[in-house]
Amino acid sequence: MIDGRLRALRPVLALTTAALVSLVGFKAVATVHWPAYNNSYVPYAATTAGQLVCLAVAFQAALWLRQGKRRGELLAWLSVSGFVTATLALPLGSTRLFLFGITIDPQFRTSYLTRFTDSPALADMTYSGLPPYYPPAWFWVGGRLASLAGWPGWAAYKPYSILSIAVAATGTYVLWSKLVRKDRALLATLAETAVVIVHGSPEPYGAVLALPLPAVLVIAYRALRRGGRGVWGTGVYLGLSALTYTLYAGYAAFAVFLLALSAGWGGDRRVVAKRLAAMAAVSVPVALVSWGPYLLAVLRHGAGADMAPRFMMRNGATLSLPMTWTLISGLCCLTGTLWIIGWFRRNHIAHALGVAVVAVYLVTFASFLLSLEGTTLLAFRLLVPLLAMLSSAGVLAFLLGARVLAVRLRGVGGRRFSVRAIAAGLAAIVAVSYAQSMLNLMVEPFTVANTDTDGDGRRGDGRAPDEGQYYRDVDHAIREFTGKKPDQLEVLTSDYGFLAIYPYWGFQALTPHYANPLAHFEERSEAIKSWAKLANPDDLLAAWRALPWRAPDVILFRRGADGKYLLRLSADIFPNQPNVVREDVAFDPRLFPAGSFATREFGPFVVVMQKSGALGRYP
Repeated sequence: MIDGRLRALRPVLALTTAALVSLVGFKAVATVHWPAYNNSYVPYAATTAGQLVCLAVAFQAALWLRQGKRRGELLAWLSVSGFVTATLALPLGSTRLFLFGITIDPQFRTSYLTRFTDSPALADMTYSGLPPYYPPAWFWVGGRLASLAGWPGWAAYKPYSILSIAVAATGTYVLWSKLVRKDRALLATLAETAVVIVHGSPEPYGAVLALPLPAVLVIAYRALRRGGRGVWGTGVYLGLSALTYTLYAGYAAFAVFLLALSAGWGGDRRVVAKRLAAMAAVSVPVALVSWGPYLLAVLRHGAGADMAPRFMMRNGATLSLPMTWTLISGLCCLTGTLWIIGWFRRNHIAHALGVAVVAVYLVTFASFLLSLEGTTLLAFRLLVPLLAMLSSAGVLAFLLGARVLAVRLRGVGGRRFSVRAIAAGLAAIVAVSYAQSMLNLMVEPFTVANTDTDGDGRRGDGRAPDEGQYYRDVDHAIREFTGKKPDQLEVLTSDYGFLAIYPYWGFQALTPHYANPLAHFEERSEAIKSWAKLANPDDLLAAWRALPWRAPDVILFRRGADGKYLLRLSADIFPNQPNVVREDVAFDPRLFPAGSFATREFGPFVVVMQKSGALGRYP
């Protein structure tokens, strides 16, 4: 009875341990004054040392787990979460920002977390009064934790990202350990974790789904064939995915559907169909937590065009073939691919992963075809789940090969030939080599994080900050003049970094691809352009009163060389690449006279605020 309860508590203990390791590691790193990653090799050396310690602990844990010693479990949790923390926290020790800082994509991610730090209410990241379109789950949890800790959202983004990836990696080990022997589960998890950190950690909310996905799909395949708790577990994963990352949720659902077809091919199709329906019955209510309000709003009010899928990079126009890469990860993926092909009909893990890999390429091919219709499935972002599946398969294949050779070469020259020792040595060399190469593969995201200006107006490398240093002055001026909190005000600006740091509502999103379709991005842009053509302030205020949306309370401009006030608007031009064009819209300062507006200037910024009575905005 007691052992059963302890066994049930192990996943909770594992995840709690991972969270504590991440937090302790983050605090420890924060106590040291680090040179910037882009200015010194010291963070590189410290990271390598941390990785080596974690790998040594992992190999000891694998040995103990193989011997059936329980203390190996704790070491496994510590090694996996410690590896994530060391790899991500140490190179970022000199900055409070996460990978890629607050530039382009991280701006909207940071603003979303800032939104939920300010309030637990489900809301759009930018527009007031709208239900969320982009899945909020990861950001909501992070925002609530930031609020509990008393941190601003932008400052919580880094530690929360590292913590969530560490917890997800440890949870992945727990899932794999239910499918294969625990020492093998640990090694497969470490391989997955390493490649996901390199290729997926800039999108931490995606990384936390990609890490457990291979094990989840194997569990789903088992559940479709045999039933059991895997049915509702898969449903919960699909539902949470829909609340976290729509693309991954859609892919995972498609992969599970293909697995159901495969399971029904040689089994009772009615039973398999019932189990698939049960998974859907669990996942749909979970997904409707955030999607329900959005779908109701679409039915009631209609929505504009969804621009998010209208994007294609070069790697989105070709099939991702990581098994051909001339890297250690490529060799691992090639080994996994060959194992999947060779064992597809003989091993349920190879079969499930094989079907999942096929699903990636089917989605990619469909994305190619849809691009002819002016949209895509953003299939290039499935590279991270693909790498996770092939790398875990590669480790399992390597372990199988070592076991087969150990049996075949049991006696060489009259003595036992230690294939296992050779395999362990080779695995250690490969692991250390790839761990050391990770920082070389992540130079850009680490460098940008150390050179961007944070919410305190500082750069991680200690050099002069950019115009972001004035954001605090802008915020102070707005609060002082209006007497209102940021979540009570709407700001029109093309400097979206300001909205990433402070929870003001935005009149317009950074680009159409991050805009809620309910907000009618194109119509708002046309309205803004029309205001710049007006002749006098009265016409401007009249135009604002006639808007179908809330008018801006504040406009954050940049001052142009000719003295005019500038906003930079973006527009979608897909299928061209880049898929966005930016246009400066110039406003005559005379549209904002002192009688109706207050104006403040900070560096390159001009802050224009409505006075009381202009639109009746302030008492």
